Amino acid sequence: MDTDSFDTILENTWRQLRRATADESSALHRPVLATVDRNNGPDARTVVLREVRRESRQFFVNTDRRSPKGDELVERPRGVFVFFDPESAVQLRILTEIRIHVGDEITAEAWRKLPAKGRRRYLTAAASGSPAPAPGAGVPGPDEPVDDAAGYRHFATLEAVATHLDWLHYAPEGPVRAEFDWDEEGKVSARWLHP
Repeated sequence: MDTDSFDTILENTWRQLRRATADESSALHRPVLATVDRNNGPDARTVVLREVRRESRQFFVNTDRRSPKGDELVERPRGVFVFFDPESAVQLRILTEIRIHVGDEITAEAWRKLPAKGRRRYLTAAASGSPAPAPGAGVPGPDEPVDDAAGYRHFATLEAVATHLDWLHYAPEGPVRAEFDWDEEGKVSARWLHP
């Protein structure tokens, strides 16, 4: 892996992340998103990376708007994505500013791209994380019709904009680490770090 220049690192990182949105077998397809809960404690969960836009440094993931993280992100609209790719031995920690989209063009487009099997999870009567009487209770089976309007009412998209990237490569000859920061105009600055 070429890790001699900041430009190369960023180019490879964005390419891997964009590829991961379409490749469910990619280790980067399901990062951990950590936020702060309503009690000021850490809250982390695995999410599915749906779209990445390099030019605007945006990441998109879907969520049930009834879940607690929606309210938490309204109060504290920041999060960190943690990715690890064992094949390339690279860890990414990406700090972001997060905006919740509900019932707008972004959620409409995300809903259209979501296959029927993915839409079923938004049809539960209760919010994600609520007590259930049995495993999988309330989720329609694969042969049951999907009420798109009902599911869409529970659907939200998180738009996260990267403000900082901590890149760590566990190279065989020794770890290499760099960080990247973007200012309000989108200009990037980079520096090497001790691993």
